[in-house]
Amino acid sequence: MIYSFLQIIFSLSEEIYISMEEYEQGTGVRIGYDGIMSLLGGYLGFVLLMFIAYYVLRSIGLYKMAKNRGFSNPKLCFVPFYALFMVSKLRSEGEALKKHGLYPIFAVSALGLFVALSAFIDGFFSIRILIQLTRAEREVAGSGILTAEMFTFYDKLADVLSELMSISEAAYFVFIAMLYCDLFRTYAPIRTKTHLILSILFDVITGSSLLYGAFTLALSNRTAVNFDEILEKRKIYYGYGNPYAGKNFNNDENRRQEDSGDDPFADFSDNAKSGSGDPFSEFSDGSNHGANHNDNSEPFDDFSTDKTENYDKGASDDARKNDDDSDSLF
Repeated sequence: MIYSFLQIIFSLSEEIYISMEEYEQGTGVRIGYDGIMSLLGGYLGFVLLMFIAYYVLRSIGLYKMAKNRGFSNPKLCFVPFYALFMVSKLRSEGEALKKHGLYPIFAVSALGLFVALSAFIDGFFSIRILIQLTRAEREVAGSGILTAEMFTFYDKLADVLSELMSISEAAYFVFIAMLYCDLFRTYAPIRTKTHLILSILFDVITGSSLLYGAFTLALSNRTAVNFDEILEKRKIYYGYGNPYAGKNFNNDENRRQEDSGDDPFADFSDNAKSGSGDPFSEFSDGSNHGANHNDNSEPFDDFSTDKTENYDKGASDDARKNDDDSDSLF
């Protein structure tokens, strides 16, 4: 952890030096001993402060949850590594989350590997660099700066161990999110996504799990719910429990079933007994109009006259030319 931060300081120092050399013509400077120690002290102070705040909030929140649930020894929530197992024990008891029992084992394993690698790297590489800086500053004031040679000591081994530490940190990040997701589902099923997304974003930006602990304390006075019941209610609400869900009412089989079924309006039909298919038969007076409804006769025969038929078939040219006999206004 310290080794990686020293590398960041070294890269920043070189960038400052190169920039000043280019724009100020040979007057570039690097971050000195006091600056390095100030940055390192601020970083370690921030990390320590965030960890203490997360530890206190999380431990108190889990303790109150365990006490309200009637756990035999809720004080175990204050044990650093074992507290992750308490997070798992406090999740909802049901089939939906039953397969998540290995999450605390993976989370604790990843956290333990991260801490071990970080301690080894800082003890074997970081302390050596800090000793070199301190000696150089004591010998000549202002000479305590980070150089590339300080990072060449077993640099291949340091790079490999740093990569493993990053992988273990990422694994812990994933499994800690899964653990708290189950906890939020148990105590705040409606706002689980909100709590989880905010906690993840804060962890990515600051490198601290502080919001996980803050939400745990905020939810500690709530009553745990059965997440299986929540899932059943969601299925019904969104239609997953609908008995008609998944049926296609447009296929031929369902059409035949609908056609073969009884007419729901049969009681209101006057033609049900007579078997007539004409819905307007009750308005028919028995004339040929109703009887010949389905034949090919012209519906406007009543309005036709012989004169009109003769005109349609073609009148003589003399009659058309006669202005007195024509109905045309022109």
